[in-house]
Amino acid sequence: SHRVVSSLFMAMNKFMVGLMGLIIMSKLNLDAPEIVEKVRVGVMISIFYCSAGYYWIFSVISSKEDKSEFVAIPARDGRPVKKQTKFDYDLASLSDMVQSFAMGVFMMFMLHFQLGENRLLFFQAIYSPFMTIDNPLFRIHILGESDEHGDLIRPWVSPSIFGNLFGGGDGSSGRGFGGGGSSA
Repeated sequence: SHRVVSSLFMAMNKFMVGLMGLIIMSKLNLDAPEIVEKVRVGVMISIFYCSAGYYWIFSVISSKEDKSEFVAIPARDGRPVKKQTKFDYDLASLSDMVQSFAMGVFMMFMLHFQLGENRLLFFQAIYSPFMTIDNPLFRIHILGESDEHGDLIRPWVSPSIFGNLFGGGDGSSGRGFGGGGSSA
């Protein structure tokens, strides 16, 4: 029941932050240079927060060095079962998460500076910390949630809009949640 309350609380927080973000954004003149500068500072604080979170996750994963194995890819179509250690899987997932974050930041800044899109800056500042906190790696290694049951059992399913198109059905890429889309 604690897990359900925690998940519900996190979903409610994301919803409320998104709603408050829309309300605040509708009141802001995002074309005014002084507002854009403040939003840029907010984005930089958000990027620093997320980067510190990724480093913290890396430090905890490295200190634990969990060598217990799990079935990373179940047997299908005559292929054997592939096992992987939690340590290797978590490091690969963290790498995917950081790459996805970096690509998002790069695209956001490119759209901001090339096309003058300011709304993306605002949403990046708000949502990036929530995406970091909601990631299974953060939940397991920083918040101390159990990885033995629920949505934290490895391998994690990466949400993908292309899942059905390319035969994944559920969007499963086989590894990672922060989604580089590569498979182990």
